[in-house]
Amino acid sequence: MVTESELIDLAKKYLDVPIFYVVPDASWALGLEWILPQYHIICVDDTDVVDYLKRDGFSVFCAETDTDATLVTRSASGLLKLAAVERFIQDKAAGREPHLLIFKPSPAIAKICTERGYRLLANSAELNRSYEDKLRFGETLDMLGIRQPTHRILPVAELDYDNLSAMWSKQFVLQKARGFAGSSSWLIRSAADLAAFRQQEPQGRVKLSKWITGIPVTLNACVLDTGVLQGRYFYQITGHREFNRYDLGTCGNDYAYPFNFGPEIESQIAHVTQTIGKQMRTAGYRGIFGLDLIVSGDARVYVIENNARLVASIPVFTKLQLQARQLPLLLLHLLQFAGASFAPELKKLQGELSQIFEGSQLILRNTTDEPLQLHQPWHTGVYDLGLQWQQSGWHIGMLGAEQLLLNIVKQNRWVNPNMEYANMQFATGIVQKNGDLKPALLPAVKAICYKPSV
Repeated sequence: MVTESELIDLAKKYLDVPIFYVVPDASWALGLEWILPQYHIICVDDTDVVDYLKRDGFSVFCAETDTDATLVTRSASGLLKLAAVERFIQDKAAGREPHLLIFKPSPAIAKICTERGYRLLANSAELNRSYEDKLRFGETLDMLGIRQPTHRILPVAELDYDNLSAMWSKQFVLQKARGFAGSSSWLIRSAADLAAFRQQEPQGRVKLSKWITGIPVTLNACVLDTGVLQGRYFYQITGHREFNRYDLGTCGNDYAYPFNFGPEIESQIAHVTQTIGKQMRTAGYRGIFGLDLIVSGDARVYVIENNARLVASIPVFTKLQLQARQLPLLLLHLLQFAGASFAPELKKLQGELSQIFEGSQLILRNTTDEPLQLHQPWHTGVYDLGLQWQQSGWHIGMLGAEQLLLNIVKQNRWVNPNMEYANMQFATGIVQKNGDLKPALLPAVKAICYKPSV
């Protein structure tokens, strides 16, 4: 266990370097803003979170408000190409080596870092894609002897519903190599579903998998030079079409979900995490990765995906770790890439990481096929469960009992299909054992989750 003051001292000793987290949305960069001595956020979107952070003295550059330059793409590489961002980094670094933290690696980001002398706190894009590519990762699981759903990889032109459904009953999962928030996965229930996919994606190869009924589980882990640490697993909120337009799209996480898994399942989860993490370490991977799993009714753990990078759950997960006085995985990620000589006691840390948290988040996305302009009365901040305003705020650690945090885009903003327009964070669990949201929270969720007018 570690106190916040001890973490601040640790960061001052090993991470007293200029760190820039480059992200589309500033809320993605939350977690250690109180801990790191030289922390800066570079983002695209003008949000209430940006306003609050600047108000409270944090260093934030927002492309939509701090420069008139046109941003070609809403991405980290697009941000880094702006002259104003380069000047911001040079000014804040003050002659010291800038350290860049990013959500997802790309060759373009690596090229910019090499040319400008930035230290990239991430793995290479090729290493990331070797695990995040759903087709390639399946081959890795086969090599390691780790259970995954029965599958085949086929050219789209050879897909035949009758043959596939004969193997795996009437429904199965179809996946492209890469995507986000469910955009690369389809639940195929009929010949018409498959025909619609083939019309949309007539070429390429895809992964076809048997549908496994079970509990969706996800976890965060971290590969260090000295070993692999696994955070406590939690519930992956999936398949709610009112929040995500895709059948298998993720909608958030419940860290307090009552799994009640026995020792056998716990052992399987630990085994697959350690086996995959050790193989990644051998391949040169370091830092955070996230595993998506399904635990079936017959107590079998199936590995579904590997998000070999910083993942969307990390900001809330980090805040919950701080509340529990844990050494955050995100801080270990930074220490690893910064080359710090810090050597944690892995066995002791792993024991502390098994703690169950109280908290959850629900992510709301534009579920239509068109960009929508949001006309809504809400602002980001802390509310009671009746949606009465309490105070401004930007993270789950600011919540009291019977409160929620609403993080929502500003009024009149356009939001593209399947992009997030709000997330709601709670100090308790929000999912029942059957996967439905708890009835007591539905009025607040329904008030925020609506189809905005165009």
